[in-house]
Amino acid sequence: DSEIGKIPESLMIAGQFVLAINELAEISARRNDQEICEDAKKAVKEMTKAITTCGWDGSWFLRAYDRFGKRIGSEQCEEGKIFIEPQSWIVWAGVGLENGMAQKAMDSVKEILYSKHGIAIQKPAYTKYNFYYGEMTSYPPGVKENAGIFCQPNGWAVIAEAQLGRAEQAMKY
Repeated sequence: DSEIGKIPESLMIAGQFVLAINELAEISARRNDQEICEDAKKAVKEMTKAITTCGWDGSWFLRAYDRFGKRIGSEQCEEGKIFIEPQSWIVWAGVGLENGMAQKAMDSVKEILYSKHGIAIQKPAYTKYNFYYGEMTSYPPGVKENAGIFCQPNGWAVIAEAQLGRAEQAMKY
């Protein structure tokens, strides 16, 4: 698909882009800089289309595409099927609110990644090293980036749930 080339290396970065450029559009509008405001809105529209067209896996957003065009963070993956970062940032940016993708992605976080200890970075853990995926596959399962639980991304999920208006789930996290 032609939209794949419009997605940065990571879908988390795509979500951050949408969030930041929406802010730029708002600031530009306040400053009466219509050219920058319109350019920013156009860029957000294009990135949002790329995310929803090529970054959606059916129940959550992908993590990325690898250098060979293979999906990372997909239901098709044996390990590393879902990652917390793209779900949180994309929802935080407001992508998928109007079509149910955002809600479904965060439902998947709750269903698959959440435990009584917090939200894991990804699951299932990698059991063997992958040269192309690097460091996250070098740790034992459940350690650090290989399905570990980190405070910072858990906070992002809280914000995403609040963005969805699901205060009870945000407080639970």
